[in-house]
Amino acid sequence: MDDKIHRTHTFDRNSMGTVFPFTTSEVGHSTGVPLGFNKQTGTPILFDNFHSSLSNYNMVIFAKSGAGKSVTMKTLISRSSVLMGIESLALDAEGEYTIVAESLGGINVVISPTSQTVINLFDVETEIVKEQKLVSQEEYNKFVVVSNITPGALPVEMAVALGKAIAGIPGMLLAPICIALPGGLATLLLIIAFAKFSHTAILQTQYISVGIAAYILYMLFLYNKKVIDSFELVEMKLKRIAVILCVCVLTFGKELYHILGVKAQPIFDISTIHVLLLAFFVIFSTGKGMTKRRFCIDLIVSLCYVLCVGKTQIITNVYFLRVLYLIMFLIAANGIYESFSGQVTKVKRDFRHVLKEEFVFLALIVICAIPALLMCHGAYSYMLKGYASSVISFGGGEAYLTVADSMFTGQQITETQLYSQLLPVVNALPGSILTKMLAGVGFYYGINSTQSIAAGIAVAIAGFIVAISASGAVLCAVMYIYEIFEQLTIFELLGKCIKPIIGGLLISTGLALFYQEQVIMKDCGVGLLGTIIFFLVLFFIITLLRKSKKIPDVVIILVCGIASVILCNSI
Repeated sequence: MDDKIHRTHTFDRNSMGTVFPFTTSEVGHSTGVPLGFNKQTGTPILFDNFHSSLSNYNMVIFAKSGAGKSVTMKTLISRSSVLMGIESLALDAEGEYTIVAESLGGINVVISPTSQTVINLFDVETEIVKEQKLVSQEEYNKFVVVSNITPGALPVEMAVALGKAIAGIPGMLLAPICIALPGGLATLLLIIAFAKFSHTAILQTQYISVGIAAYILYMLFLYNKKVIDSFELVEMKLKRIAVILCVCVLTFGKELYHILGVKAQPIFDISTIHVLLLAFFVIFSTGKGMTKRRFCIDLIVSLCYVLCVGKTQIITNVYFLRVLYLIMFLIAANGIYESFSGQVTKVKRDFRHVLKEEFVFLALIVICAIPALLMCHGAYSYMLKGYASSVISFGGGEAYLTVADSMFTGQQITETQLYSQLLPVVNALPGSILTKMLAGVGFYYGINSTQSIAAGIAVAIAGFIVAISASGAVLCAVMYIYEIFEQLTIFELLGKCIKPIIGGLLISTGLALFYQEQVIMKDCGVGLLGTIIFFLVLFFIITLLRKSKKIPDVVIILVCGIASVILCNSI
């Protein structure tokens, strides 16, 4: 018998590994970033998440609480950014990565119901860019930028840009009509129904408008709050507040006097279009920067302009105003020239394409305007004002309210029709506010001028097409300029400055809206103090309902409307 005790067997590495009680592995990618040292061997750990030796790029970190999971992740992000230039995106629910992002020169984007940045579930980018690949990501980003700096209806402008890129001229026309038609058609049908209702039904609609007005005023307040809070620096917030207050001083005198019952003429009380012209002058005149000398000149010129165009007309000399317009033009042109110099390389573009696009939009207006002009001879003046109001409409749907009030109230439409009948419908229905508003104002203008519903419908269709065509025409023109001077900083400056100006105008519009609802409440026996208290109560209710992120805005509007109906009828 052999002595098996003294017999030997040689283990290979795999066999030895199965009986060895401790294991360790080395991570030493030549392109990796240092994360630390191996606890068993003391060798440095160099990790490259995108190394070719790895089967995929995914990774997961497991450890007990406090073991260093977050520290490891932050270390990997920081060192990958500095050493390898890798950009990282963190979905940070607890704000752990805020300091890391700021230290690395990144940005922190707050996504919440109250923030200016939101996740849009109806965003077409994924479908158009990534899935169907109808346009490139660069094209889509360009369309977003241009649409945001262009006056007019934002959804319509995006539809025009995407339609033109995908299907040329036919897409440029059909896309915006299709996106705006549901809201415009629904608005027209509802106000037609109101026009045929009895006095009692219209009165109940006015009672509903009180509650809806409270919701609108609440949203206007949030708009200004977002404008101010869009900058974290206190200095920038104070500058925006100053701009808003200046615009308020220039515009809200009439509305405030009406609410307080003051029988006097405000010193300034300039119109929206004059405010915007003054704003463009100041923005364009800054050039590469605002100096003390330029500030003094702009201040003197602006003050003279305000004294000329204000309702009191302190300076009445027509020739003085014409000379002032010339001076403002020259100063603004010089500022624009300074902002151009040395900043960009001009790109050559064929001007004939943009002329063709402008002609197509103009032809669309002419064709759709024929029935309106035949049935309502003064419709051309409304269409011209509608086109102008679209061209100067900055800041979204809420901001267009102040433009509509300034250009149409008292001429094409009464204040009661605008604030008590049309505005509640426009805000309760989905779609572009500009297209719905021009369709509604057109209907009331046709009714007021001819007492014919058919004429009202014809003018409403013309107004609807004017809103689309004006937005599309301006977008095509701005797109042409943007593609030539894409790097010009004046576009960014315009986007930053116009929002607080619109915020100030919205305060004036809000006061006008409050005054109209105060008249309704006064007819019910509620005074100014009672109206203010009722609105504050509704603001409190709206705040509570909006905190519950599950309640849609339509439900909140209905709650406000029902509350005002109950109050007005009970009184």
